[in-house]
Amino acid sequence: MMLRGLLNDSFSDFVNLLYAVDVSENKIRFDTVKKSEEIIEIAIGLLIKREWDKVRFRNDMDTRD
Repeated sequence: MMLRGLLNDSFSDFVNLLYAVDVSENKIRFDTVKKSEEIIEIAIGLLIKREWDKVRFRNDMDTRD
């Protein structure tokens, strides 16, 4: 899995991915989450939610025109 590779091999790239998708790394509490699998699960949830929010926003804008 790409996220696991980024998390384990290149943490800065992992954080850059979160930034590029506009997900705050502060939403993942790295200090309280001990297992990388938990971090990945949280990140996936946040990434999906953010992308869904973008789609919903675009749809809302389209219906206003």
